[in-house]
Amino acid sequence: PELKHVKKFLREAKKVQKISPVVSYYCRLYAVQEAMKLDKSVKTPATNQFISEQLSILEEIKKSSNWTELSKDQTIDQIIEMANNIFDHADEVDRAGNATKATATAFHSAYVFYEILKQFGERDFDVEERAKYALFKTTDLLKAFKEGRKPTPGPPNQQNEGQNDIGEMGNLEQQSFPSNPSQNYENYEPYPSQQPISQPVSQPIPQPVQQPTSTPTHVYQQKTNMLQFENKVKACAEAERIMKHAFSAMRFND
Repeated sequence: PELKHVKKFLREAKKVQKISPVVSYYCRLYAVQEAMKLDKSVKTPATNQFISEQLSILEEIKKSSNWTELSKDQTIDQIIEMANNIFDHADEVDRAGNATKATATAFHSAYVFYEILKQFGERDFDVEERAKYALFKTTDLLKAFKEGRKPTPGPPNQQNEGQNDIGEMGNLEQQSFPSNPSQNYENYEPYPSQQPISQPVSQPIPQPVQQPTSTPTHVYQQKTNMLQFENKVKACAEAERIMKHAFSAMRFND
């Protein structure tokens, strides 16, 4: 139970281990770092065993012929590229009004990749905003499907403000997110050409701009809209601890 919060990082590490060993490595490393942060009062022999096993796996990954040693900046660029590719497609599908459970899974994957960037220090503002939005859309979509209604495309607005109370949602960590990449992203290619990434590609994160809500875009109007759901998104960050039962009716097939 004490390791429940790190499962999502291992899940994403397994998904991308053949596509990008570097991204997979840092997902697994972040899981280890989070496990090591646990207070001694909650650690068990299983915790120490988990840490030991993961460290061994990390060593093996670096010894692999597929491993490419990158600088810190190159590593960050590669993780952001992976997260952006997944996020952008999920955002496009959502804003077109075609979101499915797989879209929620894709948003959650993007959130995890943005989250592991914390191990490199303070994240850029745009990365943090994308992470917040990805987590918001994950919970918003899952809640809509749970209630049997069509999700509202795009960001929240005055009309749907207050419809996403975290207390009514289930624990994301209880969800059985698919582990097969081909099932996760509605048969689209979230990674460039679905081939292992050996060379880092620097891709700047789009700056927020004002655009019509009806137009698919990968930024979120302006800071005004972000303020409208800032408290709600902060609550989403607590979802992994307080959401327990509401999604028992929804299960993703492994």
